[in-house]
Amino acid sequence: MLLIGHRGVPSLEPENTVRSFQKAQECGVDMIEFDVRESADGQLVVIHDSHLTRLFAVDKPVRECTLAELKSISRPAGREIPTVAEALQSIRVPVDIHVKVHGIEERLMAELKNFSPKVLISCTYPGVLQKIRTLDEKVNLGLLIGTGELHLIPVIHWLVRNLNLYSIHPKLSLTSAWSIKALKTLGKKVFVWTVNDQAAADKLKRLKVDGIFTDFADLIKT
Repeated sequence: MLLIGHRGVPSLEPENTVRSFQKAQECGVDMIEFDVRESADGQLVVIHDSHLTRLFAVDKPVRECTLAELKSISRPAGREIPTVAEALQSIRVPVDIHVKVHGIEERLMAELKNFSPKVLISCTYPGVLQKIRTLDEKVNLGLLIGTGELHLIPVIHWLVRNLNLYSIHPKLSLTSAWSIKALKTLGKKVFVWTVNDQAAADKLKRLKVDGIFTDFADLIKT
């Protein structure tokens, strides 16, 4: 079962920062996950939230800030927002890139051309995954599943076939012996998010889950 550093290792370093990615690799993760959005001037930036409120106490959407503005806000706070290029330069293990917005697919694929480790691109939006599939027939794609969507197994099955998905990523609260078994019958990898205690990790391992996302890569054992 793969140990995937969720936004790096935010238990030790600020989430989605170069420092967090470096620390996650020191902790021995098998893969690093990070989130991608777009700045006002079209730069691909690594941040989870759509607004800056939670992390920086600034009431402004990411998409309304230029890269320079995002840097000027985040750098003094000690949790500088990296560009995708900066993030990739710090990573030497496989990555799972969670695309948070529409319209950045072509630019993202261009950024990945010279990145040698394995890449998995995940998203909750089938349209984004479809666009990426048209751009690259071979890149691994993962479908994120949030609250209440596991009853749509037939739809997920259709997406697995038509998008040639590599993996399915259900939220931990949706997992059970039944749901994991149902997803495994689709013949794809199953990675569960976000698993922050050892008991849950152990249970998922017994259920033959292929990987877990965790904020505590320094503590969780797989």
